[in-house]
Amino acid sequence: MSDIIVNDPNNGIRESWSEEHIIQAIVLLEDAYSFRSIAHKLSPSNILKLYRLYWSIWIQRLLTIIVSCQLLLIFVQYPSSLSRTSDLTKQPIRLTLPCTIQLIIEFLCLIIFYIDAIIRVYLIGLQHARRKPWIISYFIVTTISIIDLIISTNFGCQKKTINIRYLLRPFYMAFISQE
Repeated sequence: MSDIIVNDPNNGIRESWSEEHIIQAIVLLEDAYSFRSIAHKLSPSNILKLYRLYWSIWIQRLLTIIVSCQLLLIFVQYPSSLSRTSDLTKQPIRLTLPCTIQLIIEFLCLIIFYIDAIIRVYLIGLQHARRKPWIISYFIVTTISIIDLIISTNFGCQKKTINIRYLLRPFYMAFISQE
């Protein structure tokens, strides 16, 4: 509990604000400063603390690094475009990661995206999430990517398979940048 004195100091009116009210005010100010929507849960203080933690700079940087890792996989997967020389007449050896390492990295990234989507829906509430097409598409794209990854894992590391998740990767960059 903290007391806030309103009006002048001599004839001040004391108002008691609970910690929950202060956290609500902080969250709303941070949302306004970051141009985020205020359509989220404000009731229990533990949800607000989780909301502040989720939107902290460290968590958002971690998500950006994971999206970057997902996008950088393009350069080391078959057919790789990385080589030591740019001379096309020499047919350089392309640098690629082993297939199992690629699949593990991609699976971890997709699981983190799925957890991220679940946390976002929990923080804003299911009713608000149904009205946000970006979150709905985040679930759909992540689900399609995980299904495609499971199918390609069952086929093994064949180089001539069609992977839909490669085409869906730029969506994550657009999703992270729109918030």
